[in-house]
Amino acid sequence: MITVSNLSLSFSGQALFKNVDLKFTEGNCYGVIGANGAGKSTFLRILSGELEPTGGEVILDAKNRMSVLKQDHFAFDAYTVLDTIIMGNQKLYDIMKQKDALYAKEDFSEEDGILASELEYEFSEMNGWEVCRKIRETSDVPVIFLTARGEEFDELECFECGADDFITKPFSPTVLVKRIEARLKRTADNPTDKIVIDGLVIDVVAHSVVCDGHEIELTHKEYGILHKLASNRERVFSREQLLDDIWGFDFLGDSRTVDSHVARLRTKLGDWGSRHLRTVYGAGYKIEVN
Repeated sequence: MITVSNLSLSFSGQALFKNVDLKFTEGNCYGVIGANGAGKSTFLRILSGELEPTGGEVILDAKNRMSVLKQDHFAFDAYTVLDTIIMGNQKLYDIMKQKDALYAKEDFSEEDGILASELEYEFSEMNGWEVCRKIRETSDVPVIFLTARGEEFDELECFECGADDFITKPFSPTVLVKRIEARLKRTADNPTDKIVIDGLVIDVVAHSVVCDGHEIELTHKEYGILHKLASNRERVFSREQLLDDIWGFDFLGDSRTVDSHVARLRTKLGDWGSRHLRTVYGAGYKIEVN
């Protein structure tokens, strides 16, 4: 909402308008009508912050932001309607173009993912789940949700989209820092040629798995599932994500085949599988190390 309170404007002691009180409320469309020279454009310039009034004030709710397009009938002929609207706020337009350029990169890096999430936060075009899905298309950079939404559905959706952790407000800054440090440590301790987790050793080069000192024979799909989960400890993967990554996008079978493969994998891993290969009901599967 925009509130105009006791607004006045004078030039050389001559009042153009004075004592103007208005409220522009959500969901309405307003037009300013008046004779030439009545001060319509000047009034709008005050509303937009381009011109200071002689008296009174314009109050814009903190949660809102204002966009302004210039009165130039030909300035936007080369742009789409969406671009034209967003260009009313130059900062938002610049952010949109920057993030579009990031998402178009073929070599999207972890640094790009972090920058994209920061840009999306400013732009607020996507919710956090959609941002996380975008990042997960090209990067395994750790993602922790910090949110006021604490329903079970929100938490499941968070893990479904590929997040590593979910923290609700209010929260302890000390606990937050420790959880971030723990996540980064797990990422740093994960070597590229061998993955070691509490007695499980995955030799990526040899394509072999040893669990509690015994070599485990796995099928190609079972190995793929284990490697995917172990490479991203504590991150939940849905059936659909595992199908896409391991079976391929063109797989036409039942997604429940993932369940049967995970069940056999857990059995082959014995006690280790019971302790660490966890089912997150309604969301998917993860390797739990805590």
